[in-house]
Order: sequence, then C-alpha cells, then structure tokens
Amino acid sequence: MTIFAYRAADRRGQSIDGVMEAPDARTVVDRLQRDAYFPITIVPQGGRRRVLGLAWPDLGVGRVPRRDLLALTQQLATLLEAGMPLDRALTIQVELAPNARVRTIMGDVLRSVRGGSSLADALAKHHPRPFSRLYVNMVRAGEKGGVLETTLRRLAEFLEESQEFRDAMVSALIYPALLASVGTAAVIFLLTFVVPRFAAILGDLEATLPLPTLILMRVSEVMQQHGWLLGMGALAILVPTPGGSPAPRASHRR
Repeated sequence: MTIFAYRAADRRGQSIDGVMEAPDARTVVDRLQRDAYFPITIVPQGGRRRVLGLAWPDLGVGRVPRRDLLALTQQLATLLEAGMPLDRALTIQVELAPNARVRTIMGDVLRSVRGGSSLADALAKHHPRPFSRLYVNMVRAGEKGGVLETTLRRLAEFLEESQEFRDAMVSALIYPALLASVGTAAVIFLLTFVVPRFAAILGDLEATLPLPTLILMRVSEVMQQHGWLLGMGALAILVPTPGGSPAPRASHRR
C-alpha cells in the first residue's frame, strides 16, 4: 500500500488537499470520483524512512492514539445525548480536534455525512485506523436501531476499560522487562569480559577442566567472535514487521 497526497475540486469548484492510502493512483481517482470530487494532482508519498541507506517502515504514519479515539467517542456521545444534530456535533468535534490528523479524519466524516452517507459508512472509510470493524459495526447497529447515542456511550465505556487494562498490563510488565534486560546485560558482560580472563588463567595452569567449565568457555568464545551476529538476530526478532495490507482509507482536508 502507498500513501498518496492529492488535490481535488468539489462540485462548487473549491479545492481540497488530502492523503489516501491505496494500492495505486487509479484507486485514488476512483475513490475521489465516487465521493463527487474531481482529481487535480495525485502524488505518491514516501511510506518508508531511509536510515543508513536502508528503507524502514514508518509505523507511526496515520495512527490516532487510543486516548484521542476515546475522547472523540465520549464527546460525540455527550453531544448527541444533549439532543444536538449529528452534523453539528461533528462540526464541533472538528473544531475541538486535539491534532491535525484527528481534525482531517473528522472533517472527512462530516463531509460524508452532509453528502448523505450514514455515520457508519463515513467511519468505514477510515477502517481499520482509527475505527475498527467492531467500532463501525456497532455504530451501524446503533443507527439502524435509533439508539446511536447509547451505542456511542457503550463504545466509550468499552474503549475506556480497554485502555485501563492496557495501561495496567504495561505497568505490570515494566518491572519484569527491566529485570530481564539487566540480567541479560550482566550475562553478556560476564561472557565477553570476565570469563575470557579466567579462561586465560586456567589455560596457563594446563589443568583438566570439568565439562561445565569447558562449555562456558566455549560459549564465551562464540560470544566474542560472533556476538554481533547474535545481536542482529535478536534485533530482527524484536523489531515488529508490518502486518498485512490494511484496507484503503482516505482523508480530505480543506
């Protein structure tokens, strides 16, 4: 998937700028025309950063923090519970957006709703980030049942509980991860700096060494000679690889 920056015009002749993630430029054109926009320019953007001559995926592009999604859902639920029309509630959310990314998404949702789309269909354009399939389907069920504000409130409660559980898990794992890191660093230090010095002393004694000592010395030799390979292998395991290609998503901004 590639991120494309585009400029398009609506039926009133006003130009808009935005970004869209799609497999090719043709898909971008089709999506814009389907939304009643007329493409002017479409330019692919680099979806990878180059560091030391290597291309690394930019994993932070287009992501909305979970806390921002929670706040957005809570605000929308509160506004609808107060009896405010949906388009007015979305307008207020665009004005109160915590960052440019959320403002762009909510602006696109607002335009889609004003264009006749349901809220669920407008949110589905930004699936899976930040609106998951569960989020979109719950909103669709709430719209069909006439209980959208109640559904959004339950969604907000679900997101809040999920965030609390996530924070608790992170807090619980910090101490074991710190202990594991310190222990691993201590073992590496012993194998690469301490054991070789004892090995030299024991070698001068020309004594017969027990098997565990010989194994430890051999492991130390491997660490000294090929430690950089082991480090690269561990890094390759720890660094997350991009998952499957997400569904195309579009965002517009004036």
